[in-house]
Amino acid sequence: MELEIIGNIGKDAVVIESNGNKSIAFNVGETVRYKNKEGERIEKTTWVKCYGKYEYLKNVIPYLLRGTYVQVKGVPSFHMWKNENTKNMQVDIRCTIDKVKLLSPKKNDSDENNKQNVEKSKTEPFVDNETGEIMTLIGDEFANNDEFSS
Repeated sequence: MELEIIGNIGKDAVVIESNGNKSIAFNVGETVRYKNKEGERIEKTTWVKCYGKYEYLKNVIPYLLRGTYVQVKGVPSFHMWKNENTKNMQVDIRCTIDKVKLLSPKKNDSDENNKQNVEKSKTEPFVDNETGEIMTLIGDEFANNDEFSS
């Protein structure tokens, strides 16, 4: 089973270390906006917690910034927990990352660093977690680039 998420990163990606293993984590949200029958504007955001192996995604970390529009593909899982404040059961949607595609820098971004990072991502390679191949951005797609694998 594969999960595909397209949305904005909620907070900059972080590196997590546990038992000597490093991973990368970030949340991706997609907001649905609509008007109910009373004409009120309703917004609902669904968040997916994304995790991936550090060694495969370390070159992409500088580009996984808050507000950046991304596509993530990976294996879904669900984590159920009890909210102690409301006493209700909650479900987290999680994704073990196989591929990440940068779709755009964060919206309305005047931060020159983020723009430079996205431009840099078009030439700097990273490893595809699914295939182990070294990849780089060609146009809008990440593709195998043999010149980086020697």
